[in-house]
Amino acid sequence: MGKSVEIVRGIYDAFGKGDVPAVLGALDPRIDWQEAEGFLYADGNPYVGPQAVAEGVFQRLVSNVDGFAVIPENIIDGGDTVVVEG
Repeated sequence: MGKSVEIVRGIYDAFGKGDVPAVLGALDPRIDWQEAEGFLYADGNPYVGPQAVAEGVFQRLVSNVDGFAVIPENIIDGGDTVVVEG
């Protein structure tokens, strides 16, 4: 298992434990998060920085979706690219 997969697994584990500071700490300080065009949360695109992602995406999901959970079904190691199905 490569380093990228370990980082991604750590993020999903932190999500599962509700450890938001660990999730945000794993994101690049310059993250440029884009929601899909036409999706409800795309109204704030781009979300720049971990705090913007937390407030504009994560908090909204938790507030708007009953029983929201992040559960990866399959993590595919592609070296520098990691794909998560879930």
